[in-house]
Amino acid sequence: MTTSTRDSCNACSTITSIPPEILSHIHTYLEPADIISLRKTCKHLFDATSQRSVWTDALQRVCTFSGLFLPSFTMEKMSTQQLEKAAFAPRLFESKVMANNPENFLQPFRVRVLEPRFASEDIGQFRAFKVVPGGRYLVTDCERAIVFWDLAVTPPSPLASLPSKSDAMSTMEFGPTTDGRGVLVFVIEEQDGLYTDLTVYAIYPSSQTPEFTRIASLNHLMIGAFDMTARTSTDTLLVLLYWGMATIWNFKDNRIITLHAPEGACDIAVFEGYLLIFQPDRFSLYVIPPLRQRHEGDRLLASVLDQYHPLAEFAYPSGSPYSKIYLAEASWFPKRNNRQIFGFSATDDRDKTILNYYVGGAAGTPGLRMIPVLASSSNSTRLPERHGPLYMAFCNERIAQIWSTGPRLSIILGSVPTQPGTGNGVAGAFKSAALGQFDRGYLMAYGFSPATGRLCVMTSPHGIRIIDYLPPF
Repeated sequence: MTTSTRDSCNACSTITSIPPEILSHIHTYLEPADIISLRKTCKHLFDATSQRSVWTDALQRVCTFSGLFLPSFTMEKMSTQQLEKAAFAPRLFESKVMANNPENFLQPFRVRVLEPRFASEDIGQFRAFKVVPGGRYLVTDCERAIVFWDLAVTPPSPLASLPSKSDAMSTMEFGPTTDGRGVLVFVIEEQDGLYTDLTVYAIYPSSQTPEFTRIASLNHLMIGAFDMTARTSTDTLLVLLYWGMATIWNFKDNRIITLHAPEGACDIAVFEGYLLIFQPDRFSLYVIPPLRQRHEGDRLLASVLDQYHPLAEFAYPSGSPYSKIYLAEASWFPKRNNRQIFGFSATDDRDKTILNYYVGGAAGTPGLRMIPVLASSSNSTRLPERHGPLYMAFCNERIAQIWSTGPRLSIILGSVPTQPGTGNGVAGAFKSAALGQFDRGYLMAYGFSPATGRLCVMTSPHGIRIIDYLPPF
């Protein structure tokens, strides 16, 4: 017997003496690829890593890291093999992008078309849509209703609709419910062109009879739908940016506060007790102040906090009138992932770049309040030309950034900036690919779930193309 064979046998003998519950606990710290590597070492680990519970835990961790809506996967009905494939999906899509020739389009596995039809109800044509992270569910704004769809079946199935009382109803924002099993949908509707109602609904797609259930509302707002930007990253707070003001609303406790936003504020975000307000050349970080009880009939400006200053300000390397901010879908992360990642794009003719930033809690400060810190990725990528809206999401251990140039959609996979002060990217870490060219119309809307390889594109109000780059689970 050789030394290497003897060592291998000794290792296997040692492993077989480890109790199954200890092995199961070890697996909770491993990525799917590491689990497969263990599987190849010996029969004992092959059997251990083939357990259903191992892949249920692995898929849950993938959903946590990539910010996916957990009910996108009906784990209780999935086989062990299906769980394994779903857990590997982010890495498979990353490998597909990495192996693709940049001059060629990424080849889809299948393409379907979603049409605006809902039983006997006339919902009208599509206007816009949002893809719930995970790619299974879709929220569409139609002419006469907001509709929640399940894309896991063929043809895609409408689960519930919210009829419109006017011609001006749309989805402003969405996020997960407290239990992580439902979707919060923030709907804004203009009434007779005089005022606006903002209503929070919840829908549980896995229930026997999914429906939109009203949670809270702000009525008779004297602000147009197109004058407001709405963001959420928790199951209790919605922030609004409008007319140089920033309003923070706890829609569960009906408490509210309004701040004066810095001049030129163009976007807003909220996370873990902090508020981010973006300007073309910088962003400001605020501690969310105590909120005040809102009474029926109070206007947004009834509780204005004067002379409230930011905790810190950070300037971008460059700024221009065409600079844009793109937020990753942070609202679907568990609360322990106290981070906000966003992209800054300078799109003037001199410097077309994307820079990624991370804002989160400082580690190693037990007993102290979370101290926000900033890290920017050392990577940036130049855009080939002035681009359309840029969509950000997570895929495996990378940030996926998708943008349009005319009828063409492209994707970049880059490093996730997580190390305060230094940036963890290295030169050449970005990999780009062309997702497709849509010549039969302009890109009215698109959304992507790279962790499951599903792209949704609307070039016409008559249909939404559902493009799968990976086989279904």
